[in-house]
Amino acid sequence: FTGNPETRGPLIVAGPYRYVRHPLMLGLLVALWAQPIMPPELLMMNLGLTIYILMAIRWEERDLLREYGAEYEKYRSDVPALIPFSNGVLF
Repeated sequence: FTGNPETRGPLIVAGPYRYVRHPLMLGLLVALWAQPIMPPELLMMNLGLTIYILMAIRWEERDLLREYGAEYEKYRSDVPALIPFSNGVLF
């Protein structure tokens, strides 16, 4: 699929995006860390995946800021990245 790079959709800020900027990443982190029993192998894998997810959020934020500009900057200042109802910008 080759789309037109000049065409972009609207910035979606409804649904779960009203509460956090990255609801899919939040759900994945909850699933990773909500294990009742965590052997050392799983702990190491979850740590690595968590680090990767946090890095991916930074990369995605950079791309969204480049694509949507001031509109995304305002959204970013109003809605936390991962922890709903928090005053922090990233967490």
